[in-house]
Amino acid sequence: MRAFPRQVAAEPGCSFTCQFCDFDRFSFFWHFHPECELVFVIEGRGRRFVGDNIENFNEGDTVLLGRNIPHAWHSEPQGPEDRYRRRSVVIQFREEFLGAEFFERPEMVEIRELLHRAQRGIRFTGKTQQEAGRLMMEMKDVQGFERLNKLLCVLHLMAHSQEAVALSTHAFLPPARTQAQQRMADVSHYINERYVKRLSLNRVAAVAHMSTSAFSRFFRRASGKCFTDYVNELRVGSACRMLIETDRTVADVAFAVGFNNLSHFNRQFFRIKKIPPREYRSIFRQSQAASDKNGSRILG
Repeated sequence: MRAFPRQVAAEPGCSFTCQFCDFDRFSFFWHFHPECELVFVIEGRGRRFVGDNIENFNEGDTVLLGRNIPHAWHSEPQGPEDRYRRRSVVIQFREEFLGAEFFERPEMVEIRELLHRAQRGIRFTGKTQQEAGRLMMEMKDVQGFERLNKLLCVLHLMAHSQEAVALSTHAFLPPARTQAQQRMADVSHYINERYVKRLSLNRVAAVAHMSTSAFSRFFRRASGKCFTDYVNELRVGSACRMLIETDRTVADVAFAVGFNNLSHFNRQFFRIKKIPPREYRSIFRQSQAASDKNGSRILG
C-alpha cells in the first residue's frame, strides 16, 4: 500500500489553511503532501500513523509533520450507539508560505530548525501540548494577521520546547553549517546509501577521517545512539515501508534490508517498533479495510 499524494485546497485570501474538523470518525487514508501540518485533537482517540511510527492517540494529541512525510489518523465508532465526535484543529502550510527567504532570517533560525526536525514528525507533550492546543483553538475565532500571529506563536513555542518526541525512525540531518555537521552529513549519506549491505565500522570511520574509537564517540554525540543501533533503525524503517507497500514475505523483507538472520530481524523489529513485523503489517491493512467499508472522513 503506497502513500497517495494529496492536494491541499487553499483557503481564499489566506496563505495557509486552518480547518476545524468535526467527524464521526477519522478514516484511514495513507497520504502525503508538500505542506507542513499541525494537528491538535480536541476530542477522539484511535491510532496515528506517521512514517514508520504507529501510536495510539487521545484527546490533546499534538503533532507537527514536515512536508511529504506519509501519515494517517484512524478511529472507528465503538458501536451503533457511539455518539462521540472526533474533533480536531488541522493547520497546513508550505515552508515558503511567507516568502522563500522568510525562515532564512536570523530571527527565524529556531523555527527553521524545527521544520527540519519535523521531517520525522514530532509529538509534543506537557505544557507545550496544552499551550499549543490553546493557541490553535483560538485561531477558530480570528482571521488575517491575528491568525497568522498565533500560528507563528505556536511554531515559536514548539521550536523552544524540551517536550518534543520524534516519531518516525527515518534519519534526518539538517543542512551542514559546521565542520562537525558536514562530517556527520557525509557519514549519514554514506550509511544511507549502503545500509542494506554489510557495513564495516572501520570503513565508515575512514569516511569521517577518524579512528574507530574516536568515530564511535563522535557518532554517539552527534546522533544520540551507537552506530549499530542507528543502522538497525534504518533497516527496520526500510522494512516498515516494504511491509506497508508490498506483499513480500517477512523473511524476504528482512534479507532485502540487510539482515542475514530472520530471528535477529524479528528481535530488532520488536525492540524498535514494540510489535512484531506481521502485526505491524496487519494494523495497516485492517485500518485500510475498515475505512474502505465505512467511508471517508480524512484528518490531515
